[in-house]
Amino acid sequence: MGHQRIPGHSDRTQGAGAWPGAPDLPDDIAFLTEAGITRDALCMAAIAAGEKGMAASEILIHRGFMMREDYEWRLAKHVGAEYRRHGPDPDLIATTATASTDELRTVGVMERSARQNRLFVSPQASGYARIAALAAKAPDTFANVVFTGRAELRHSLFLADRQGYARRAVEDLAQRLPDYSANRRLSGGQIVAFVLAGLLTFGGLVLGADIAFSTLAVLLTGFYFSIVVLRAVLIVLLDTAGPATLPPFRPAATEPEDFPVYSVLVALKNEAGQVGALVDALDQLDWPKTRKEVFLVCEEDDPETILAIRSLDLPQGFELVICPPCEPRTKPKALNFALPLCSGRFTVIYDAEDRPHRLQLREAWEKLEAGGDKLACVQAPLLVHNRNQNWLTRLFAIEYRTQFLGTLPILERLGAPLSLGGTSNHFRGIMEQTHHI
Repeated sequence: MGHQRIPGHSDRTQGAGAWPGAPDLPDDIAFLTEAGITRDALCMAAIAAGEKGMAASEILIHRGFMMREDYEWRLAKHVGAEYRRHGPDPDLIATTATASTDELRTVGVMERSARQNRLFVSPQASGYARIAALAAKAPDTFANVVFTGRAELRHSLFLADRQGYARRAVEDLAQRLPDYSANRRLSGGQIVAFVLAGLLTFGGLVLGADIAFSTLAVLLTGFYFSIVVLRAVLIVLLDTAGPATLPPFRPAATEPEDFPVYSVLVALKNEAGQVGALVDALDQLDWPKTRKEVFLVCEEDDPETILAIRSLDLPQGFELVICPPCEPRTKPKALNFALPLCSGRFTVIYDAEDRPHRLQLREAWEKLEAGGDKLACVQAPLLVHNRNQNWLTRLFAIEYRTQFLGTLPILERLGAPLSLGGTSNHFRGIMEQTHHI
């Protein structure tokens, strides 16, 4: 198969200029003079690469002078390799017996067929500068190699053992940390407590129904009264408490390459009507596109939602992940299934109906960095957007605002345990822990 042309580079490549005392261009960008990128841009990338300790080609990609696919196609042409937009055929990849997260981080994989064996390599994972340097020393090094995108290679490996990753999503926590897993429904002590409570209730109803119902009414009244007291105390504290005392932090990132990779996970089930607005909202998040990866996770037996996603022209960095049908049919299972694909230093979980504020990733990053290593997760406030629709939505709006703008901030300042919701949660270091499992 011959080389495939990838859509061209950014308009920022136009223009010309001269840099007095310009540096020698590194091997990984020197050949781009024929791609229409100005000498000014190449010299800027070379200088920035030296200052930041990264490849000059990465500087060009992150700052929008070239799309990554376009650069990798040109690199393949320069070193004599083939380039494919799609990874190897999952059915022709020999995988390990057990699904492994480390396997997804490999730089190359062999596609074996009756006709020939072909080595697929991710030049991004291998290192653009290293590839260019090897080709400069030995021009035939990549003569029988196929270059493909890192995400495409990773996805092919993932599909090659999809059932294994599905089993891992379901069973991994129960096998590693059984005390933290809902796989075990009740402990022995809990079963005994429930049995005793049932016997006492039944005995009370038999021996004296009036007394039993009166006792139950007193207990329930006490429970709800305690909630009222708690809310009243929190209102007083909210009135008197000062502002939160997290130390100020403003990330020094000014260029796209300075930002960490942020992984965004969304599990969707029967949510075809939400897909368009969800994708628009996630695309508008203020974060460099080259440093943001979005995974839309669907169940295989939900064709409507899958079709709705496939009918869209997904923005850069978005990917549809289809989970094989298996029990339990839960959001955590779907998220666990897609988690090995994430490469971000930070990970956020959204629901299909979420419409996060465009600056939410930046604010979460600031909070996590200001909180230090002991702060593992922050949650964005959840507010009802259709609060004026009817009486019921107004009640929900009041409850959500009370919870997220009153109760939780006060509990945080008191150092009390916090109840974590199921969406808009931003985690730090979750991928490092996953990759070392």
